[in-house]
Amino acid sequence: MTKLPNDINEAIAQAMEATKAALKDGYTRVQIEIVVPDIELQAQSLAKQFIPALLETTSKLKVFFPDSGAAALARRDWQDVTFKIEECDSLAIPT
Repeated sequence: MTKLPNDINEAIAQAMEATKAALKDGYTRVQIEIVVPDIELQAQSLAKQFIPALLETTSKLKVFFPDSGAAALARRDWQDVTFKIEECDSLAIPT
């Protein structure tokens, strides 16, 4: 059984290893969610930490942010990336 992380850095490392293992096992879609109060303000910097590990395993990377504002900030700040940056709002099914 996996032990609970003691801090955010351990949580990120644990999530990164789990993500690599899932991609290695053939999963093509993974959701990485780290639930910590007030972490939304750090979403972009936390997501960026996963990019190198993800690019090691796949060339078809898309990074989704929870809303269009967060995605727009990432597009602005990550202009040199070769993958798509999307918002979860774009996945909404019209009613």
